Amino acid sequence: MLLLLLSGLIVGYLALFGMVWGGITIGMTILGFALLLRNTLTLGLEDFDAWLLTVPVFGRLYEILLRKETFFRQDTRLMYVEMVERIIKAKINEVTASEGIEKVEFIEARPDMHPLLARMVQVPTRTSV
Repeated sequence: MLLLLLSGLIVGYLALFGMVWGGITIGMTILGFALLLRNTLTLGLEDFDAWLLTVPVFGRLYEILLRKETFFRQDTRLMYVEMVERIIKAKINEVTASEGIEKVEFIEARPDMHPLLARMVQVPTRTSV
């Protein structure tokens, strides 16, 4: 779908402006669109950024090429993982305490997993700056 849209845009520009000016216009349009996407947060378009990530093909390309990884995103991801782990531990303790079970270690409460899957769900380690 994206290639169809892009090829239609290119053919339209070349038909309207000719080979030389059409090529220049295509290049400027792509450059302007890339700069717009790169600066969406600066322009105050927070919802636009979130919406672009939900677009099936373009969202993935936008995330890989134009959206750089920040310390804020890393920190938010780590806080989310820690909070989910704390909530699960609290719920396990709540349920086991109501059933009369003394103390259950969190590691014992995890289901048996294949070693490769267990490595994938490990809590990410914090990186020092």
